[in-house]
Amino acid sequence: MDLEQAKRRDKKVSITDEAIKKIPKLKYPTLTDVQNEIVTILASEVLELSKNENECNEVAITYCLEDDQIGISYGDEHGVNPLSDTVSAHLLMSGKPLTVVSIHNHPSTQTFSLEDIQFFIGYSSVRLMVLVGNQGVIHYMSKNNRYIPENAYFLLHEFFKMIKGDMTVKEIINITEQFLKRCCEIGIDYHKGR
Repeated sequence: MDLEQAKRRDKKVSITDEAIKKIPKLKYPTLTDVQNEIVTILASEVLELSKNENECNEVAITYCLEDDQIGISYGDEHGVNPLSDTVSAHLLMSGKPLTVVSIHNHPSTQTFSLEDIQFFIGYSSVRLMVLVGNQGVIHYMSKNNRYIPENAYFLLHEFFKMIKGDMTVKEIINITEQFLKRCCEIGIDYHKGR
């Protein structure tokens, strides 16, 4: 991969076969070994679909832990709306609490955005959100047994209030990283897998 491209974290990075192959096998909290294997495969599939069908732009896969239903949504360089796919929308809006895994990629290779976090908090059905950078790095958030939605909304709102109209992307990313450092206080576990 081009070294200059690797240094530009606010620009779209192309997906390589190497990045897809290096998706780590992680042990996600509260998932069975079989579910962990499926999530690893789906994380690779997100990058495959992005590379081969969506010009390395965002792709989201919504996976139901109860019945293995899968929905796929395609976005652009800056976002993807899982609700644009009817299966994903059904799983997110009708799923039982903590039965859904949401997996998507970030072409810029950044960590979760505040919008991602808002989505994660906003759907009670989502237990785990996995973010795959276009270079194969995994970040994930999971709701643990101390998670209380009201506390999560309150803390997130505090961070949204910090954003001003003239802020740079780097400043907004910094605010997001501050939230991720504190989210354990509200029952969200955040990890960067590699």
